[in-house]
Amino acid sequence: MVPRSIRHGKDTLARRIFLVGMLILWIEAHTCSEAGLMAAAMQEIASAVDSTSAQARAGTKRALLVGINVYQPDLNKRDESGGVLKLRQRRDGRVFTNLHGPLNDIEAMRQLLIARYGFEQTNIGMLRNEEATRNGIFAALEDLIDVSDTGDVAVFMFAGHGSQVLNRHSAEHDRKDESIVPADAYKGARDIRDKELAVLFNRLLDKGALPTLIFDCCHSGSMSREVFSDGLTPRALEPAVESVPWLPPPSVNPVDRGALTLSASQDYQYAWPLIENGQAQGAFASALIKSLRSSKPGESAQNIFLRTHALMQTYRHQQEPVLEGLPERRLGPLFGTEPAGSNHRPLVAATSISTANESLTIQGGLALGLNKGCVLRMVRDSSVMLRVTDARHPAFSTARVQRGEIGRITVGDLFEIVRWTVANTGSIRIWLPAAYPEELGTKTLGKEIRALQYSRRLQWITDPARQLFTHLLYRDDESWILSDKQRRIVLAGDTLSAARVLKELSDSPIEPRLFAILPPAKVLYQQLFKAANAITGLAEFTSHRDEADYHLLGRSQNDTIAYALLQAGVFSWNRPGQGTAILPRRSAWVSPDTVGVNECSRLLSADARRLAAARMWLRLESPPSSGEFPYQLALYDRLKGTRRGARSTVEEGERFQLLLHADRKALRNGCEQRFVYVFAMDSHGKRTLLFPNSMIGNVENRFPVDNNNLPQKILLSGRELFKVAPPFGMDTFFLLTSREALVYPGILDSKGIGEREPRASADFIDPLSAMFEASLHSGRSALATVPLSWSIDRFSVTSVPKQNAK
Repeated sequence: MVPRSIRHGKDTLARRIFLVGMLILWIEAHTCSEAGLMAAAMQEIASAVDSTSAQARAGTKRALLVGINVYQPDLNKRDESGGVLKLRQRRDGRVFTNLHGPLNDIEAMRQLLIARYGFEQTNIGMLRNEEATRNGIFAALEDLIDVSDTGDVAVFMFAGHGSQVLNRHSAEHDRKDESIVPADAYKGARDIRDKELAVLFNRLLDKGALPTLIFDCCHSGSMSREVFSDGLTPRALEPAVESVPWLPPPSVNPVDRGALTLSASQDYQYAWPLIENGQAQGAFASALIKSLRSSKPGESAQNIFLRTHALMQTYRHQQEPVLEGLPERRLGPLFGTEPAGSNHRPLVAATSISTANESLTIQGGLALGLNKGCVLRMVRDSSVMLRVTDARHPAFSTARVQRGEIGRITVGDLFEIVRWTVANTGSIRIWLPAAYPEELGTKTLGKEIRALQYSRRLQWITDPARQLFTHLLYRDDESWILSDKQRRIVLAGDTLSAARVLKELSDSPIEPRLFAILPPAKVLYQQLFKAANAITGLAEFTSHRDEADYHLLGRSQNDTIAYALLQAGVFSWNRPGQGTAILPRRSAWVSPDTVGVNECSRLLSADARRLAAARMWLRLESPPSSGEFPYQLALYDRLKGTRRGARSTVEEGERFQLLLHADRKALRNGCEQRFVYVFAMDSHGKRTLLFPNSMIGNVENRFPVDNNNLPQKILLSGRELFKVAPPFGMDTFFLLTSREALVYPGILDSKGIGEREPRASADFIDPLSAMFEASLHSGRSALATVPLSWSIDRFSVTSVPKQNAK
């Protein structure tokens, strides 16, 4: 199926040229008879054509969005001939799994392109599920190429399964081409290879269009399985082993000619989904949408990508997105042009009205950042105000009249956001494994663990967050499991046998590095569930391992059992490296043998709260920006005269100042004076206010000082503010700006994981501080309604000891 909306642009252009020409000819034919005047009429036609073409060259914005949830349809459904559809048995043995989220991904992008980036609804083609066949995708791309012209913007997005196909003629080392999987693959349709797509994207470039290509799918089927699956389906199919016909590679990579490509993950990683607000989305698509809706007008693709990358690091599954493009594309706007109405926030329209209960439906939802509690004002009549009552869908939400009369509202009326609520970032879920049965004997368990711990036939691992391991030993349901990268062995019997474990490890080609996960004792298990009531809203304990962000795990070291909260992703056999996560990989180890069971439970619960608070700050989303404060934060090295930004590496002992910088073009639209706060969060979750001094408060922290003089660079202090010191790892720097001063900037300070911290007792009387307080202690940030005049931005750097720095 070829979307009519993409064909519409070219038809309209041709029709306009034809009508203008015929009108001029008709006028000239009826008012003059001289050949010279007829020639003048023909000149008018040419001018009209040139004028219309110039409008097209100014940049028509078009998009083709492809989303596939269904890869294995209902097998009882009958085909067109009345026969029952049957799954074709492929020689490659593929299993076609359905997905959750791709349709939500493309709908959210569609909403954003229209409301935020000025795309016409008729210029956005959508291929959903069975429409997205191999031929359908090719036909829609051909239509997009056909109507494109010089200066046009062309966006292509694919959300669905990615894979690889065997190409014996490929120059690549693994002889495989990356591919996207069409909806009719289960019938035998071939994957669409990257080489085939490159040819089409090059043709877009030949037409003078500016392509932006977005892929939320996995480009590899060779990933080893996870030790602990989470029940979600990654966007990857096993490689197709049937060799495909030879296809010459494109002479030039589209990226080298001006295409900009964003991919969900590295070629060795899965692209994972997630569930937020009850809606399934791709992790990459979700992060990208959030970054786009809070971005400044004309913000560079590089900055948007870095913000997306940082947000993805807070998700349960680690995956590294990829941005490819020439420097001018990376440093320019993501879609090659600034959003329409650069200094205006997105407008939403009323689509249906119910006068009975004074409620209405709004065309705009989660995709545009609308949350429950947001306040909207009618553009045509400012006396009418709405409050959003339900926003759980990407495309629409419901609202009630807060002020004014519902009779003044008609379908199609536009509304703008005037007060905003922060989306609830969700509580951190912690898997609490079943307690070890007392009848099996904890003393016996301890004896077997000691036999393994002191065995010379293996290396005993005590910290999986920092040490590489080759084998895991853990209890699952009623059995002990020994697992490595290739296999999962169920050990017979209820009780652990060290002899059996050592026997299974004896055929390992390398020295086994074993980590044993010890379940909690029953008394600790009971205390932790009691403590869960105190942290409701921020963190919650669950018995479902598949949905957890952190796991409560026990370890044995020096005959003492201690417990900590570890990131679920620590137990991925294919993680890219240790110590790279933006959130703490684990909490402090706590032993009930040392501090007692009650204190152990309290400390673990306190760390759960701090982990949740750290994630809240990392996920906290600004209101939709219209560019009131265009400055960005960087670290400035005065000695070298250089600045460091996102994904930089900083070395122990280096000294930095804080620098605000802005693009000269962004400053042309002016800048609102705002109070500026900068704080850092280290790899242990500790937050430190760097500017202004928390002992002084709001003194000389309002910038720019003079609205008539907007410097490109502002040093926040004339002296060196800080130097790099332990703990090392991922450090995140935050820039918080607000039109109103924070009454108590000290709320931005906090202790880290494993540190004791008294509850603050100050009165938070300004709305922004009240919102932060509600978020940090109750997890109910969505209840606090705040003005739009604030923003938060962040970037992360890796700090390393001096001897390890490159």
